[in-house]
Amino acid sequence: MSPSGEPYVLPPCFGTSGREEQLLDGTLWDARFKDLSQHGRIAAEYIWIGGTGQDMRSKTRVLDKVPSKPEELPMWNYDGSSTGQAPGDDSEVYLVPRAIYKDPFRGGDNILVMCDTYEPPRVLPDGTVSALKPIPTNTRAACAEVMEKVKAEEPWFGIEQEYTLLNARTKWPLGWPTNGYPGPQGPYYCSAGAGAAIGREIVESHMKCCMFAGVNISGVNAEVMPAQWEYQVGPCTGIAMGDDLWMSRYIMYRLAELYNVEVTFDPKPIPGDWNGAGGHTNFSSKATRTAETGWQAIQDQIAKLERRHAVHIAAYGEGNERRLTGKHETSSIHDFSWGVANRGCSIRVGRMVPVEKCGYYEDRRPASNLDPYVVTRLICETPAGEGQPPAHGDHGKKDFSTAILERKKSPNRLVVDDAVNQDDNSVVTLHPKTMEVLELFRGDTVLLKGKKRKDTVCIVLADDTVEEAKIRMNKVVRKNLRVRLGDIVSVHQCPDVKYGKRIHVLPFEDTIEGISGNLFDAFLKPYFNEAYRPVRKGDTFLVRGGMRTVEFKVVETDPAEYCIVAPDTEIFCEGEPIRREDEERLDEVGYDDVGGVRKQMAQIRELVELPLRHPQLFKTIGVKPPKGILLYGPPGSGKTLIARAVANETGAFFFLINGPEIMSKLAGESESNLRKAFEEAEKNSPAIIFIDEIDSIAPKREKTQGEVERRIVSQLLTLMDGLKSRSHVIVMGATNRPNSIDPALRRFGRFDREIDIGVPDEIGRLEVLRIHTRNMKLDDDVDLEAISRDTHGYVGADLAALCTEAALQCIREKMDVIDLEDESIDAEVLNSMAVTMDHFKTALGLSNPSALRETVVEVPNVTWDDIGGLENVKRELQETVQYPVEHPEKFEKYGMAPSKGVLFYGPPGCGKTLLAKAIANECQANFISVKGPELLTMWFGESEANVREIFDKARQSAPCVLFFDELDSIAVQRGSSSGDAGGAADRVLNQMLTEMDGMNAKKTVFIIGATNRPDIIDPALMRPGRLDQLIYIPLPDEGSRRSIFKAALRKSPVAPNVDLDHLAKHTQGYSGADITEICQRAVKYAIRESIEKDIERNRRKQENPDLMDEDDTDPVPCITVAHFEESMRFARRSVSDADIRKYQAFAQTLQQSRGFGSEFRFPDSGGAAAPAADGAAPAAAAGTFASAGAADEDDDLYS
Repeated sequence: MSPSGEPYVLPPCFGTSGREEQLLDGTLWDARFKDLSQHGRIAAEYIWIGGTGQDMRSKTRVLDKVPSKPEELPMWNYDGSSTGQAPGDDSEVYLVPRAIYKDPFRGGDNILVMCDTYEPPRVLPDGTVSALKPIPTNTRAACAEVMEKVKAEEPWFGIEQEYTLLNARTKWPLGWPTNGYPGPQGPYYCSAGAGAAIGREIVESHMKCCMFAGVNISGVNAEVMPAQWEYQVGPCTGIAMGDDLWMSRYIMYRLAELYNVEVTFDPKPIPGDWNGAGGHTNFSSKATRTAETGWQAIQDQIAKLERRHAVHIAAYGEGNERRLTGKHETSSIHDFSWGVANRGCSIRVGRMVPVEKCGYYEDRRPASNLDPYVVTRLICETPAGEGQPPAHGDHGKKDFSTAILERKKSPNRLVVDDAVNQDDNSVVTLHPKTMEVLELFRGDTVLLKGKKRKDTVCIVLADDTVEEAKIRMNKVVRKNLRVRLGDIVSVHQCPDVKYGKRIHVLPFEDTIEGISGNLFDAFLKPYFNEAYRPVRKGDTFLVRGGMRTVEFKVVETDPAEYCIVAPDTEIFCEGEPIRREDEERLDEVGYDDVGGVRKQMAQIRELVELPLRHPQLFKTIGVKPPKGILLYGPPGSGKTLIARAVANETGAFFFLINGPEIMSKLAGESESNLRKAFEEAEKNSPAIIFIDEIDSIAPKREKTQGEVERRIVSQLLTLMDGLKSRSHVIVMGATNRPNSIDPALRRFGRFDREIDIGVPDEIGRLEVLRIHTRNMKLDDDVDLEAISRDTHGYVGADLAALCTEAALQCIREKMDVIDLEDESIDAEVLNSMAVTMDHFKTALGLSNPSALRETVVEVPNVTWDDIGGLENVKRELQETVQYPVEHPEKFEKYGMAPSKGVLFYGPPGCGKTLLAKAIANECQANFISVKGPELLTMWFGESEANVREIFDKARQSAPCVLFFDELDSIAVQRGSSSGDAGGAADRVLNQMLTEMDGMNAKKTVFIIGATNRPDIIDPALMRPGRLDQLIYIPLPDEGSRRSIFKAALRKSPVAPNVDLDHLAKHTQGYSGADITEICQRAVKYAIRESIEKDIERNRRKQENPDLMDEDDTDPVPCITVAHFEESMRFARRSVSDADIRKYQAFAQTLQQSRGFGSEFRFPDSGGAAAPAADGAAPAAAAGTFASAGAADEDDDLYS
């Protein structure tokens, strides 16, 4: 009943059972015809947006085959005069398919097609046909153009679509009293119940239909007004946001037909004290999601949104002024505000975003009738510009060196935009005001500077349509400058460019295949004739001639560097064409090609770029700039790549010294080679000397036997001390063994800073994967984020190898259709190839982190289900190992660091090692198994070094389970190991204790020890904070013994009458190893009997050839009861009753030592409580903890 006592009016279909199921299997519309065949043909529903910008239109086309992508669908047309989108005398409008969805109404292979709308092509006066042009109501085309420009920023959107369900007859919200109102808002938000959640059947049907169709719907909920609901679409990337939201609306409109209701997206369908309906739009980009820059990027973007508030409001939905009143958790339409977790602001920032320094923000201004194409386009294209930062919170500060490196914005630093005319490689366009500020005139030659110290020369023209902060250039110019759309270039006057005497150009080999004519006459002469084009040595350019396009490279110019090609300039085109492979090999690596080392790159740029670019900074302050940097880390982490990237980006001369290459057997020549390298670098300064594998030429002199190595170390020290402070030379060294380098090199004034290029974290691995896959043809199902999560411990080289292996898997799949003898491969085969997620999964199974290749153990496919019994042990392991990996936020919330280690003790052969492998497998951690005696050596100090190395590798590969088997061999009580190699066991134990105490809580490394002699282990190892969880693994009970029998015989043929339960019952006191030995012995008897019968049968056949037709059936097809009975005769227990009593006594001692606080209780909250009388249970103990304690006591492993 309504608050007024009048019954709610529900549509007649409500309460019809099975309606959703009928809808989704396609039987609701055509129950009488559902079994009729479509004979392989499908229905495609072409959908578009009508003339009002809110109405949706559609019509059906029957197709002969199922398309796999929109491009395979035919364009179509409709009468635009009937939709308000074209005049009656020229009414044809074209539909271009853009996105395909499954049809939830017709089912089967039928599809829904999202289209946008265009004017038809027209024949121009010169006989050519014009291109399609978007009609004025087509907002998708402009959005798609912007999304392509910002593609590199990876914009993610999520829209919260609110709507209201109306009674089709009364046009009043469902469930409301006719012409009346229900109670005030409040009880209806996220509500349940017939009187509160009005229309849930429609909402559920809509959600299921969207999921079936492929719309990225992510949730639904009831809103504050009865009959008002919300669903969320996203996260979607780029243009997909608009496509998905419009398709979700179309599905809602169709469902409204079915349920005989109306749906409205009006922002305020009912006047009064209601919040209204919004289309809150959540947004993030790569910049806002990056930890180092995200919070500052969010604040900068909000400042830009504030400056364009009026522009956005005008496009954020019709009737929005009725909703944005400043009341009911809305901001005023006239004001702009933002805040953290404040729903009454224009922009809401999530509560954890300032804490985590990255994330997303929510634009709460769009109305529910927003056009998602318009809103997402505006959010992406709000231009960059100067302005006050938003007046809120802590803005975050950049360090001075970063500010200097990024440089102050100046008028000649412009954002790269795409050119309208892609054919002219010599022209860039600026806004007339920008040209005025830069004192440039139309037709001037300008010098453009891009990335990696690349520059080029172009002619500048004026264009009113260019934004003042941007410069338009085509793809060729961008390639020559090594920039992308959205990057920054600087523009400089270049008035002194001379006319060229001669230039030498060569074509690229792959662009002239099949061209037989003269390249100069067909391409170069028309291109340069009377054009006065500026050219720069090293640049490439494209020339169109007829139906072909040829790419050339400027090999040489006279005068040098750059010139203008005048009518009298000689153009040479002789010589071997340039191979594309050779050109790409010369293309230098830059910062964009280095991933996973964000923090390290910031340090390196600060230490290298500042001294090379701005040495006067250090001179002003009165200190010497750094001379050297030592990069250390595991092989393949990117040390050499970083050095090359820094050299290329700074434009510095790069001199590479591979350690062993400078060595010579002639006396003095090695030192001479080193001196020549430093002299060459000083001549070509600014320069970077990079010494790779520096540990091979500069080892510790006291440990070096050869005189040559000692002299080279001394020479290197002398040369680094002799570098002049203003010589602009930086020395970079790289090693994966920093402790092997002579300590004299590792002091200030030589290698001033040591930077750890370690194993990348999950975000770093994702960056590396994106770099290595950006030129790969990937299938849509490839999830790089999932791959980055599954590659703990992988360095850059490992990830590169993983990508290569995945590509090889893709190629192997096509080997059966590739003829290696053919000179070429069919184009259809090449087009069908794409690397899928399955290929990556296979490659993951074949690879492992290079840092762990010496010690890694393949974790068997063992799960908790494979281990019978031991429930308390499993629970303890889950809490200790699995929870910190899977729920780290819980430990952070309660301010607790996870336990570092667990000690398994118990009789031998009870599955301690198996449990360790199972927990590693369950939490998908790397697993390192260390046999105790392997660490001990006879050489002084090497045993401790082995321990150190094991822990280092575990930290690099976190999360990691470090399993010490036979722990008692290296962790005996100190002082008891007399006669060993100089007390090596004691030193190993001390090193282990030090490593455990020094483990960083951020590195998820767990230590599991296993022993069958817990009584001799040093107590210091078993205190809280080290191996603080001591778990007794007893002999298996009957259920566990049956599981062990079953596992041991899982690959063996066993007779049906062999009763494993009976075997388990009669093996009381046997360990898992004993049971396995019983099974092996039974199998051995079966094999013996089978071989003996085969020999006997062969002997009888030789004696009597007439028996050749004797039945050849297997005489011993399986392991029988007799084999097991014979095996049990020799079965033995490896653990005696005396041993078991020892373990139980040890467990009992532990139990007694841990019960001292069992009587502790807090006093009553009302005040201090008197101590409870002896034997009385304190009242304050009642509740959760008391019952939990009782349960623990009953199930205690140690009792």
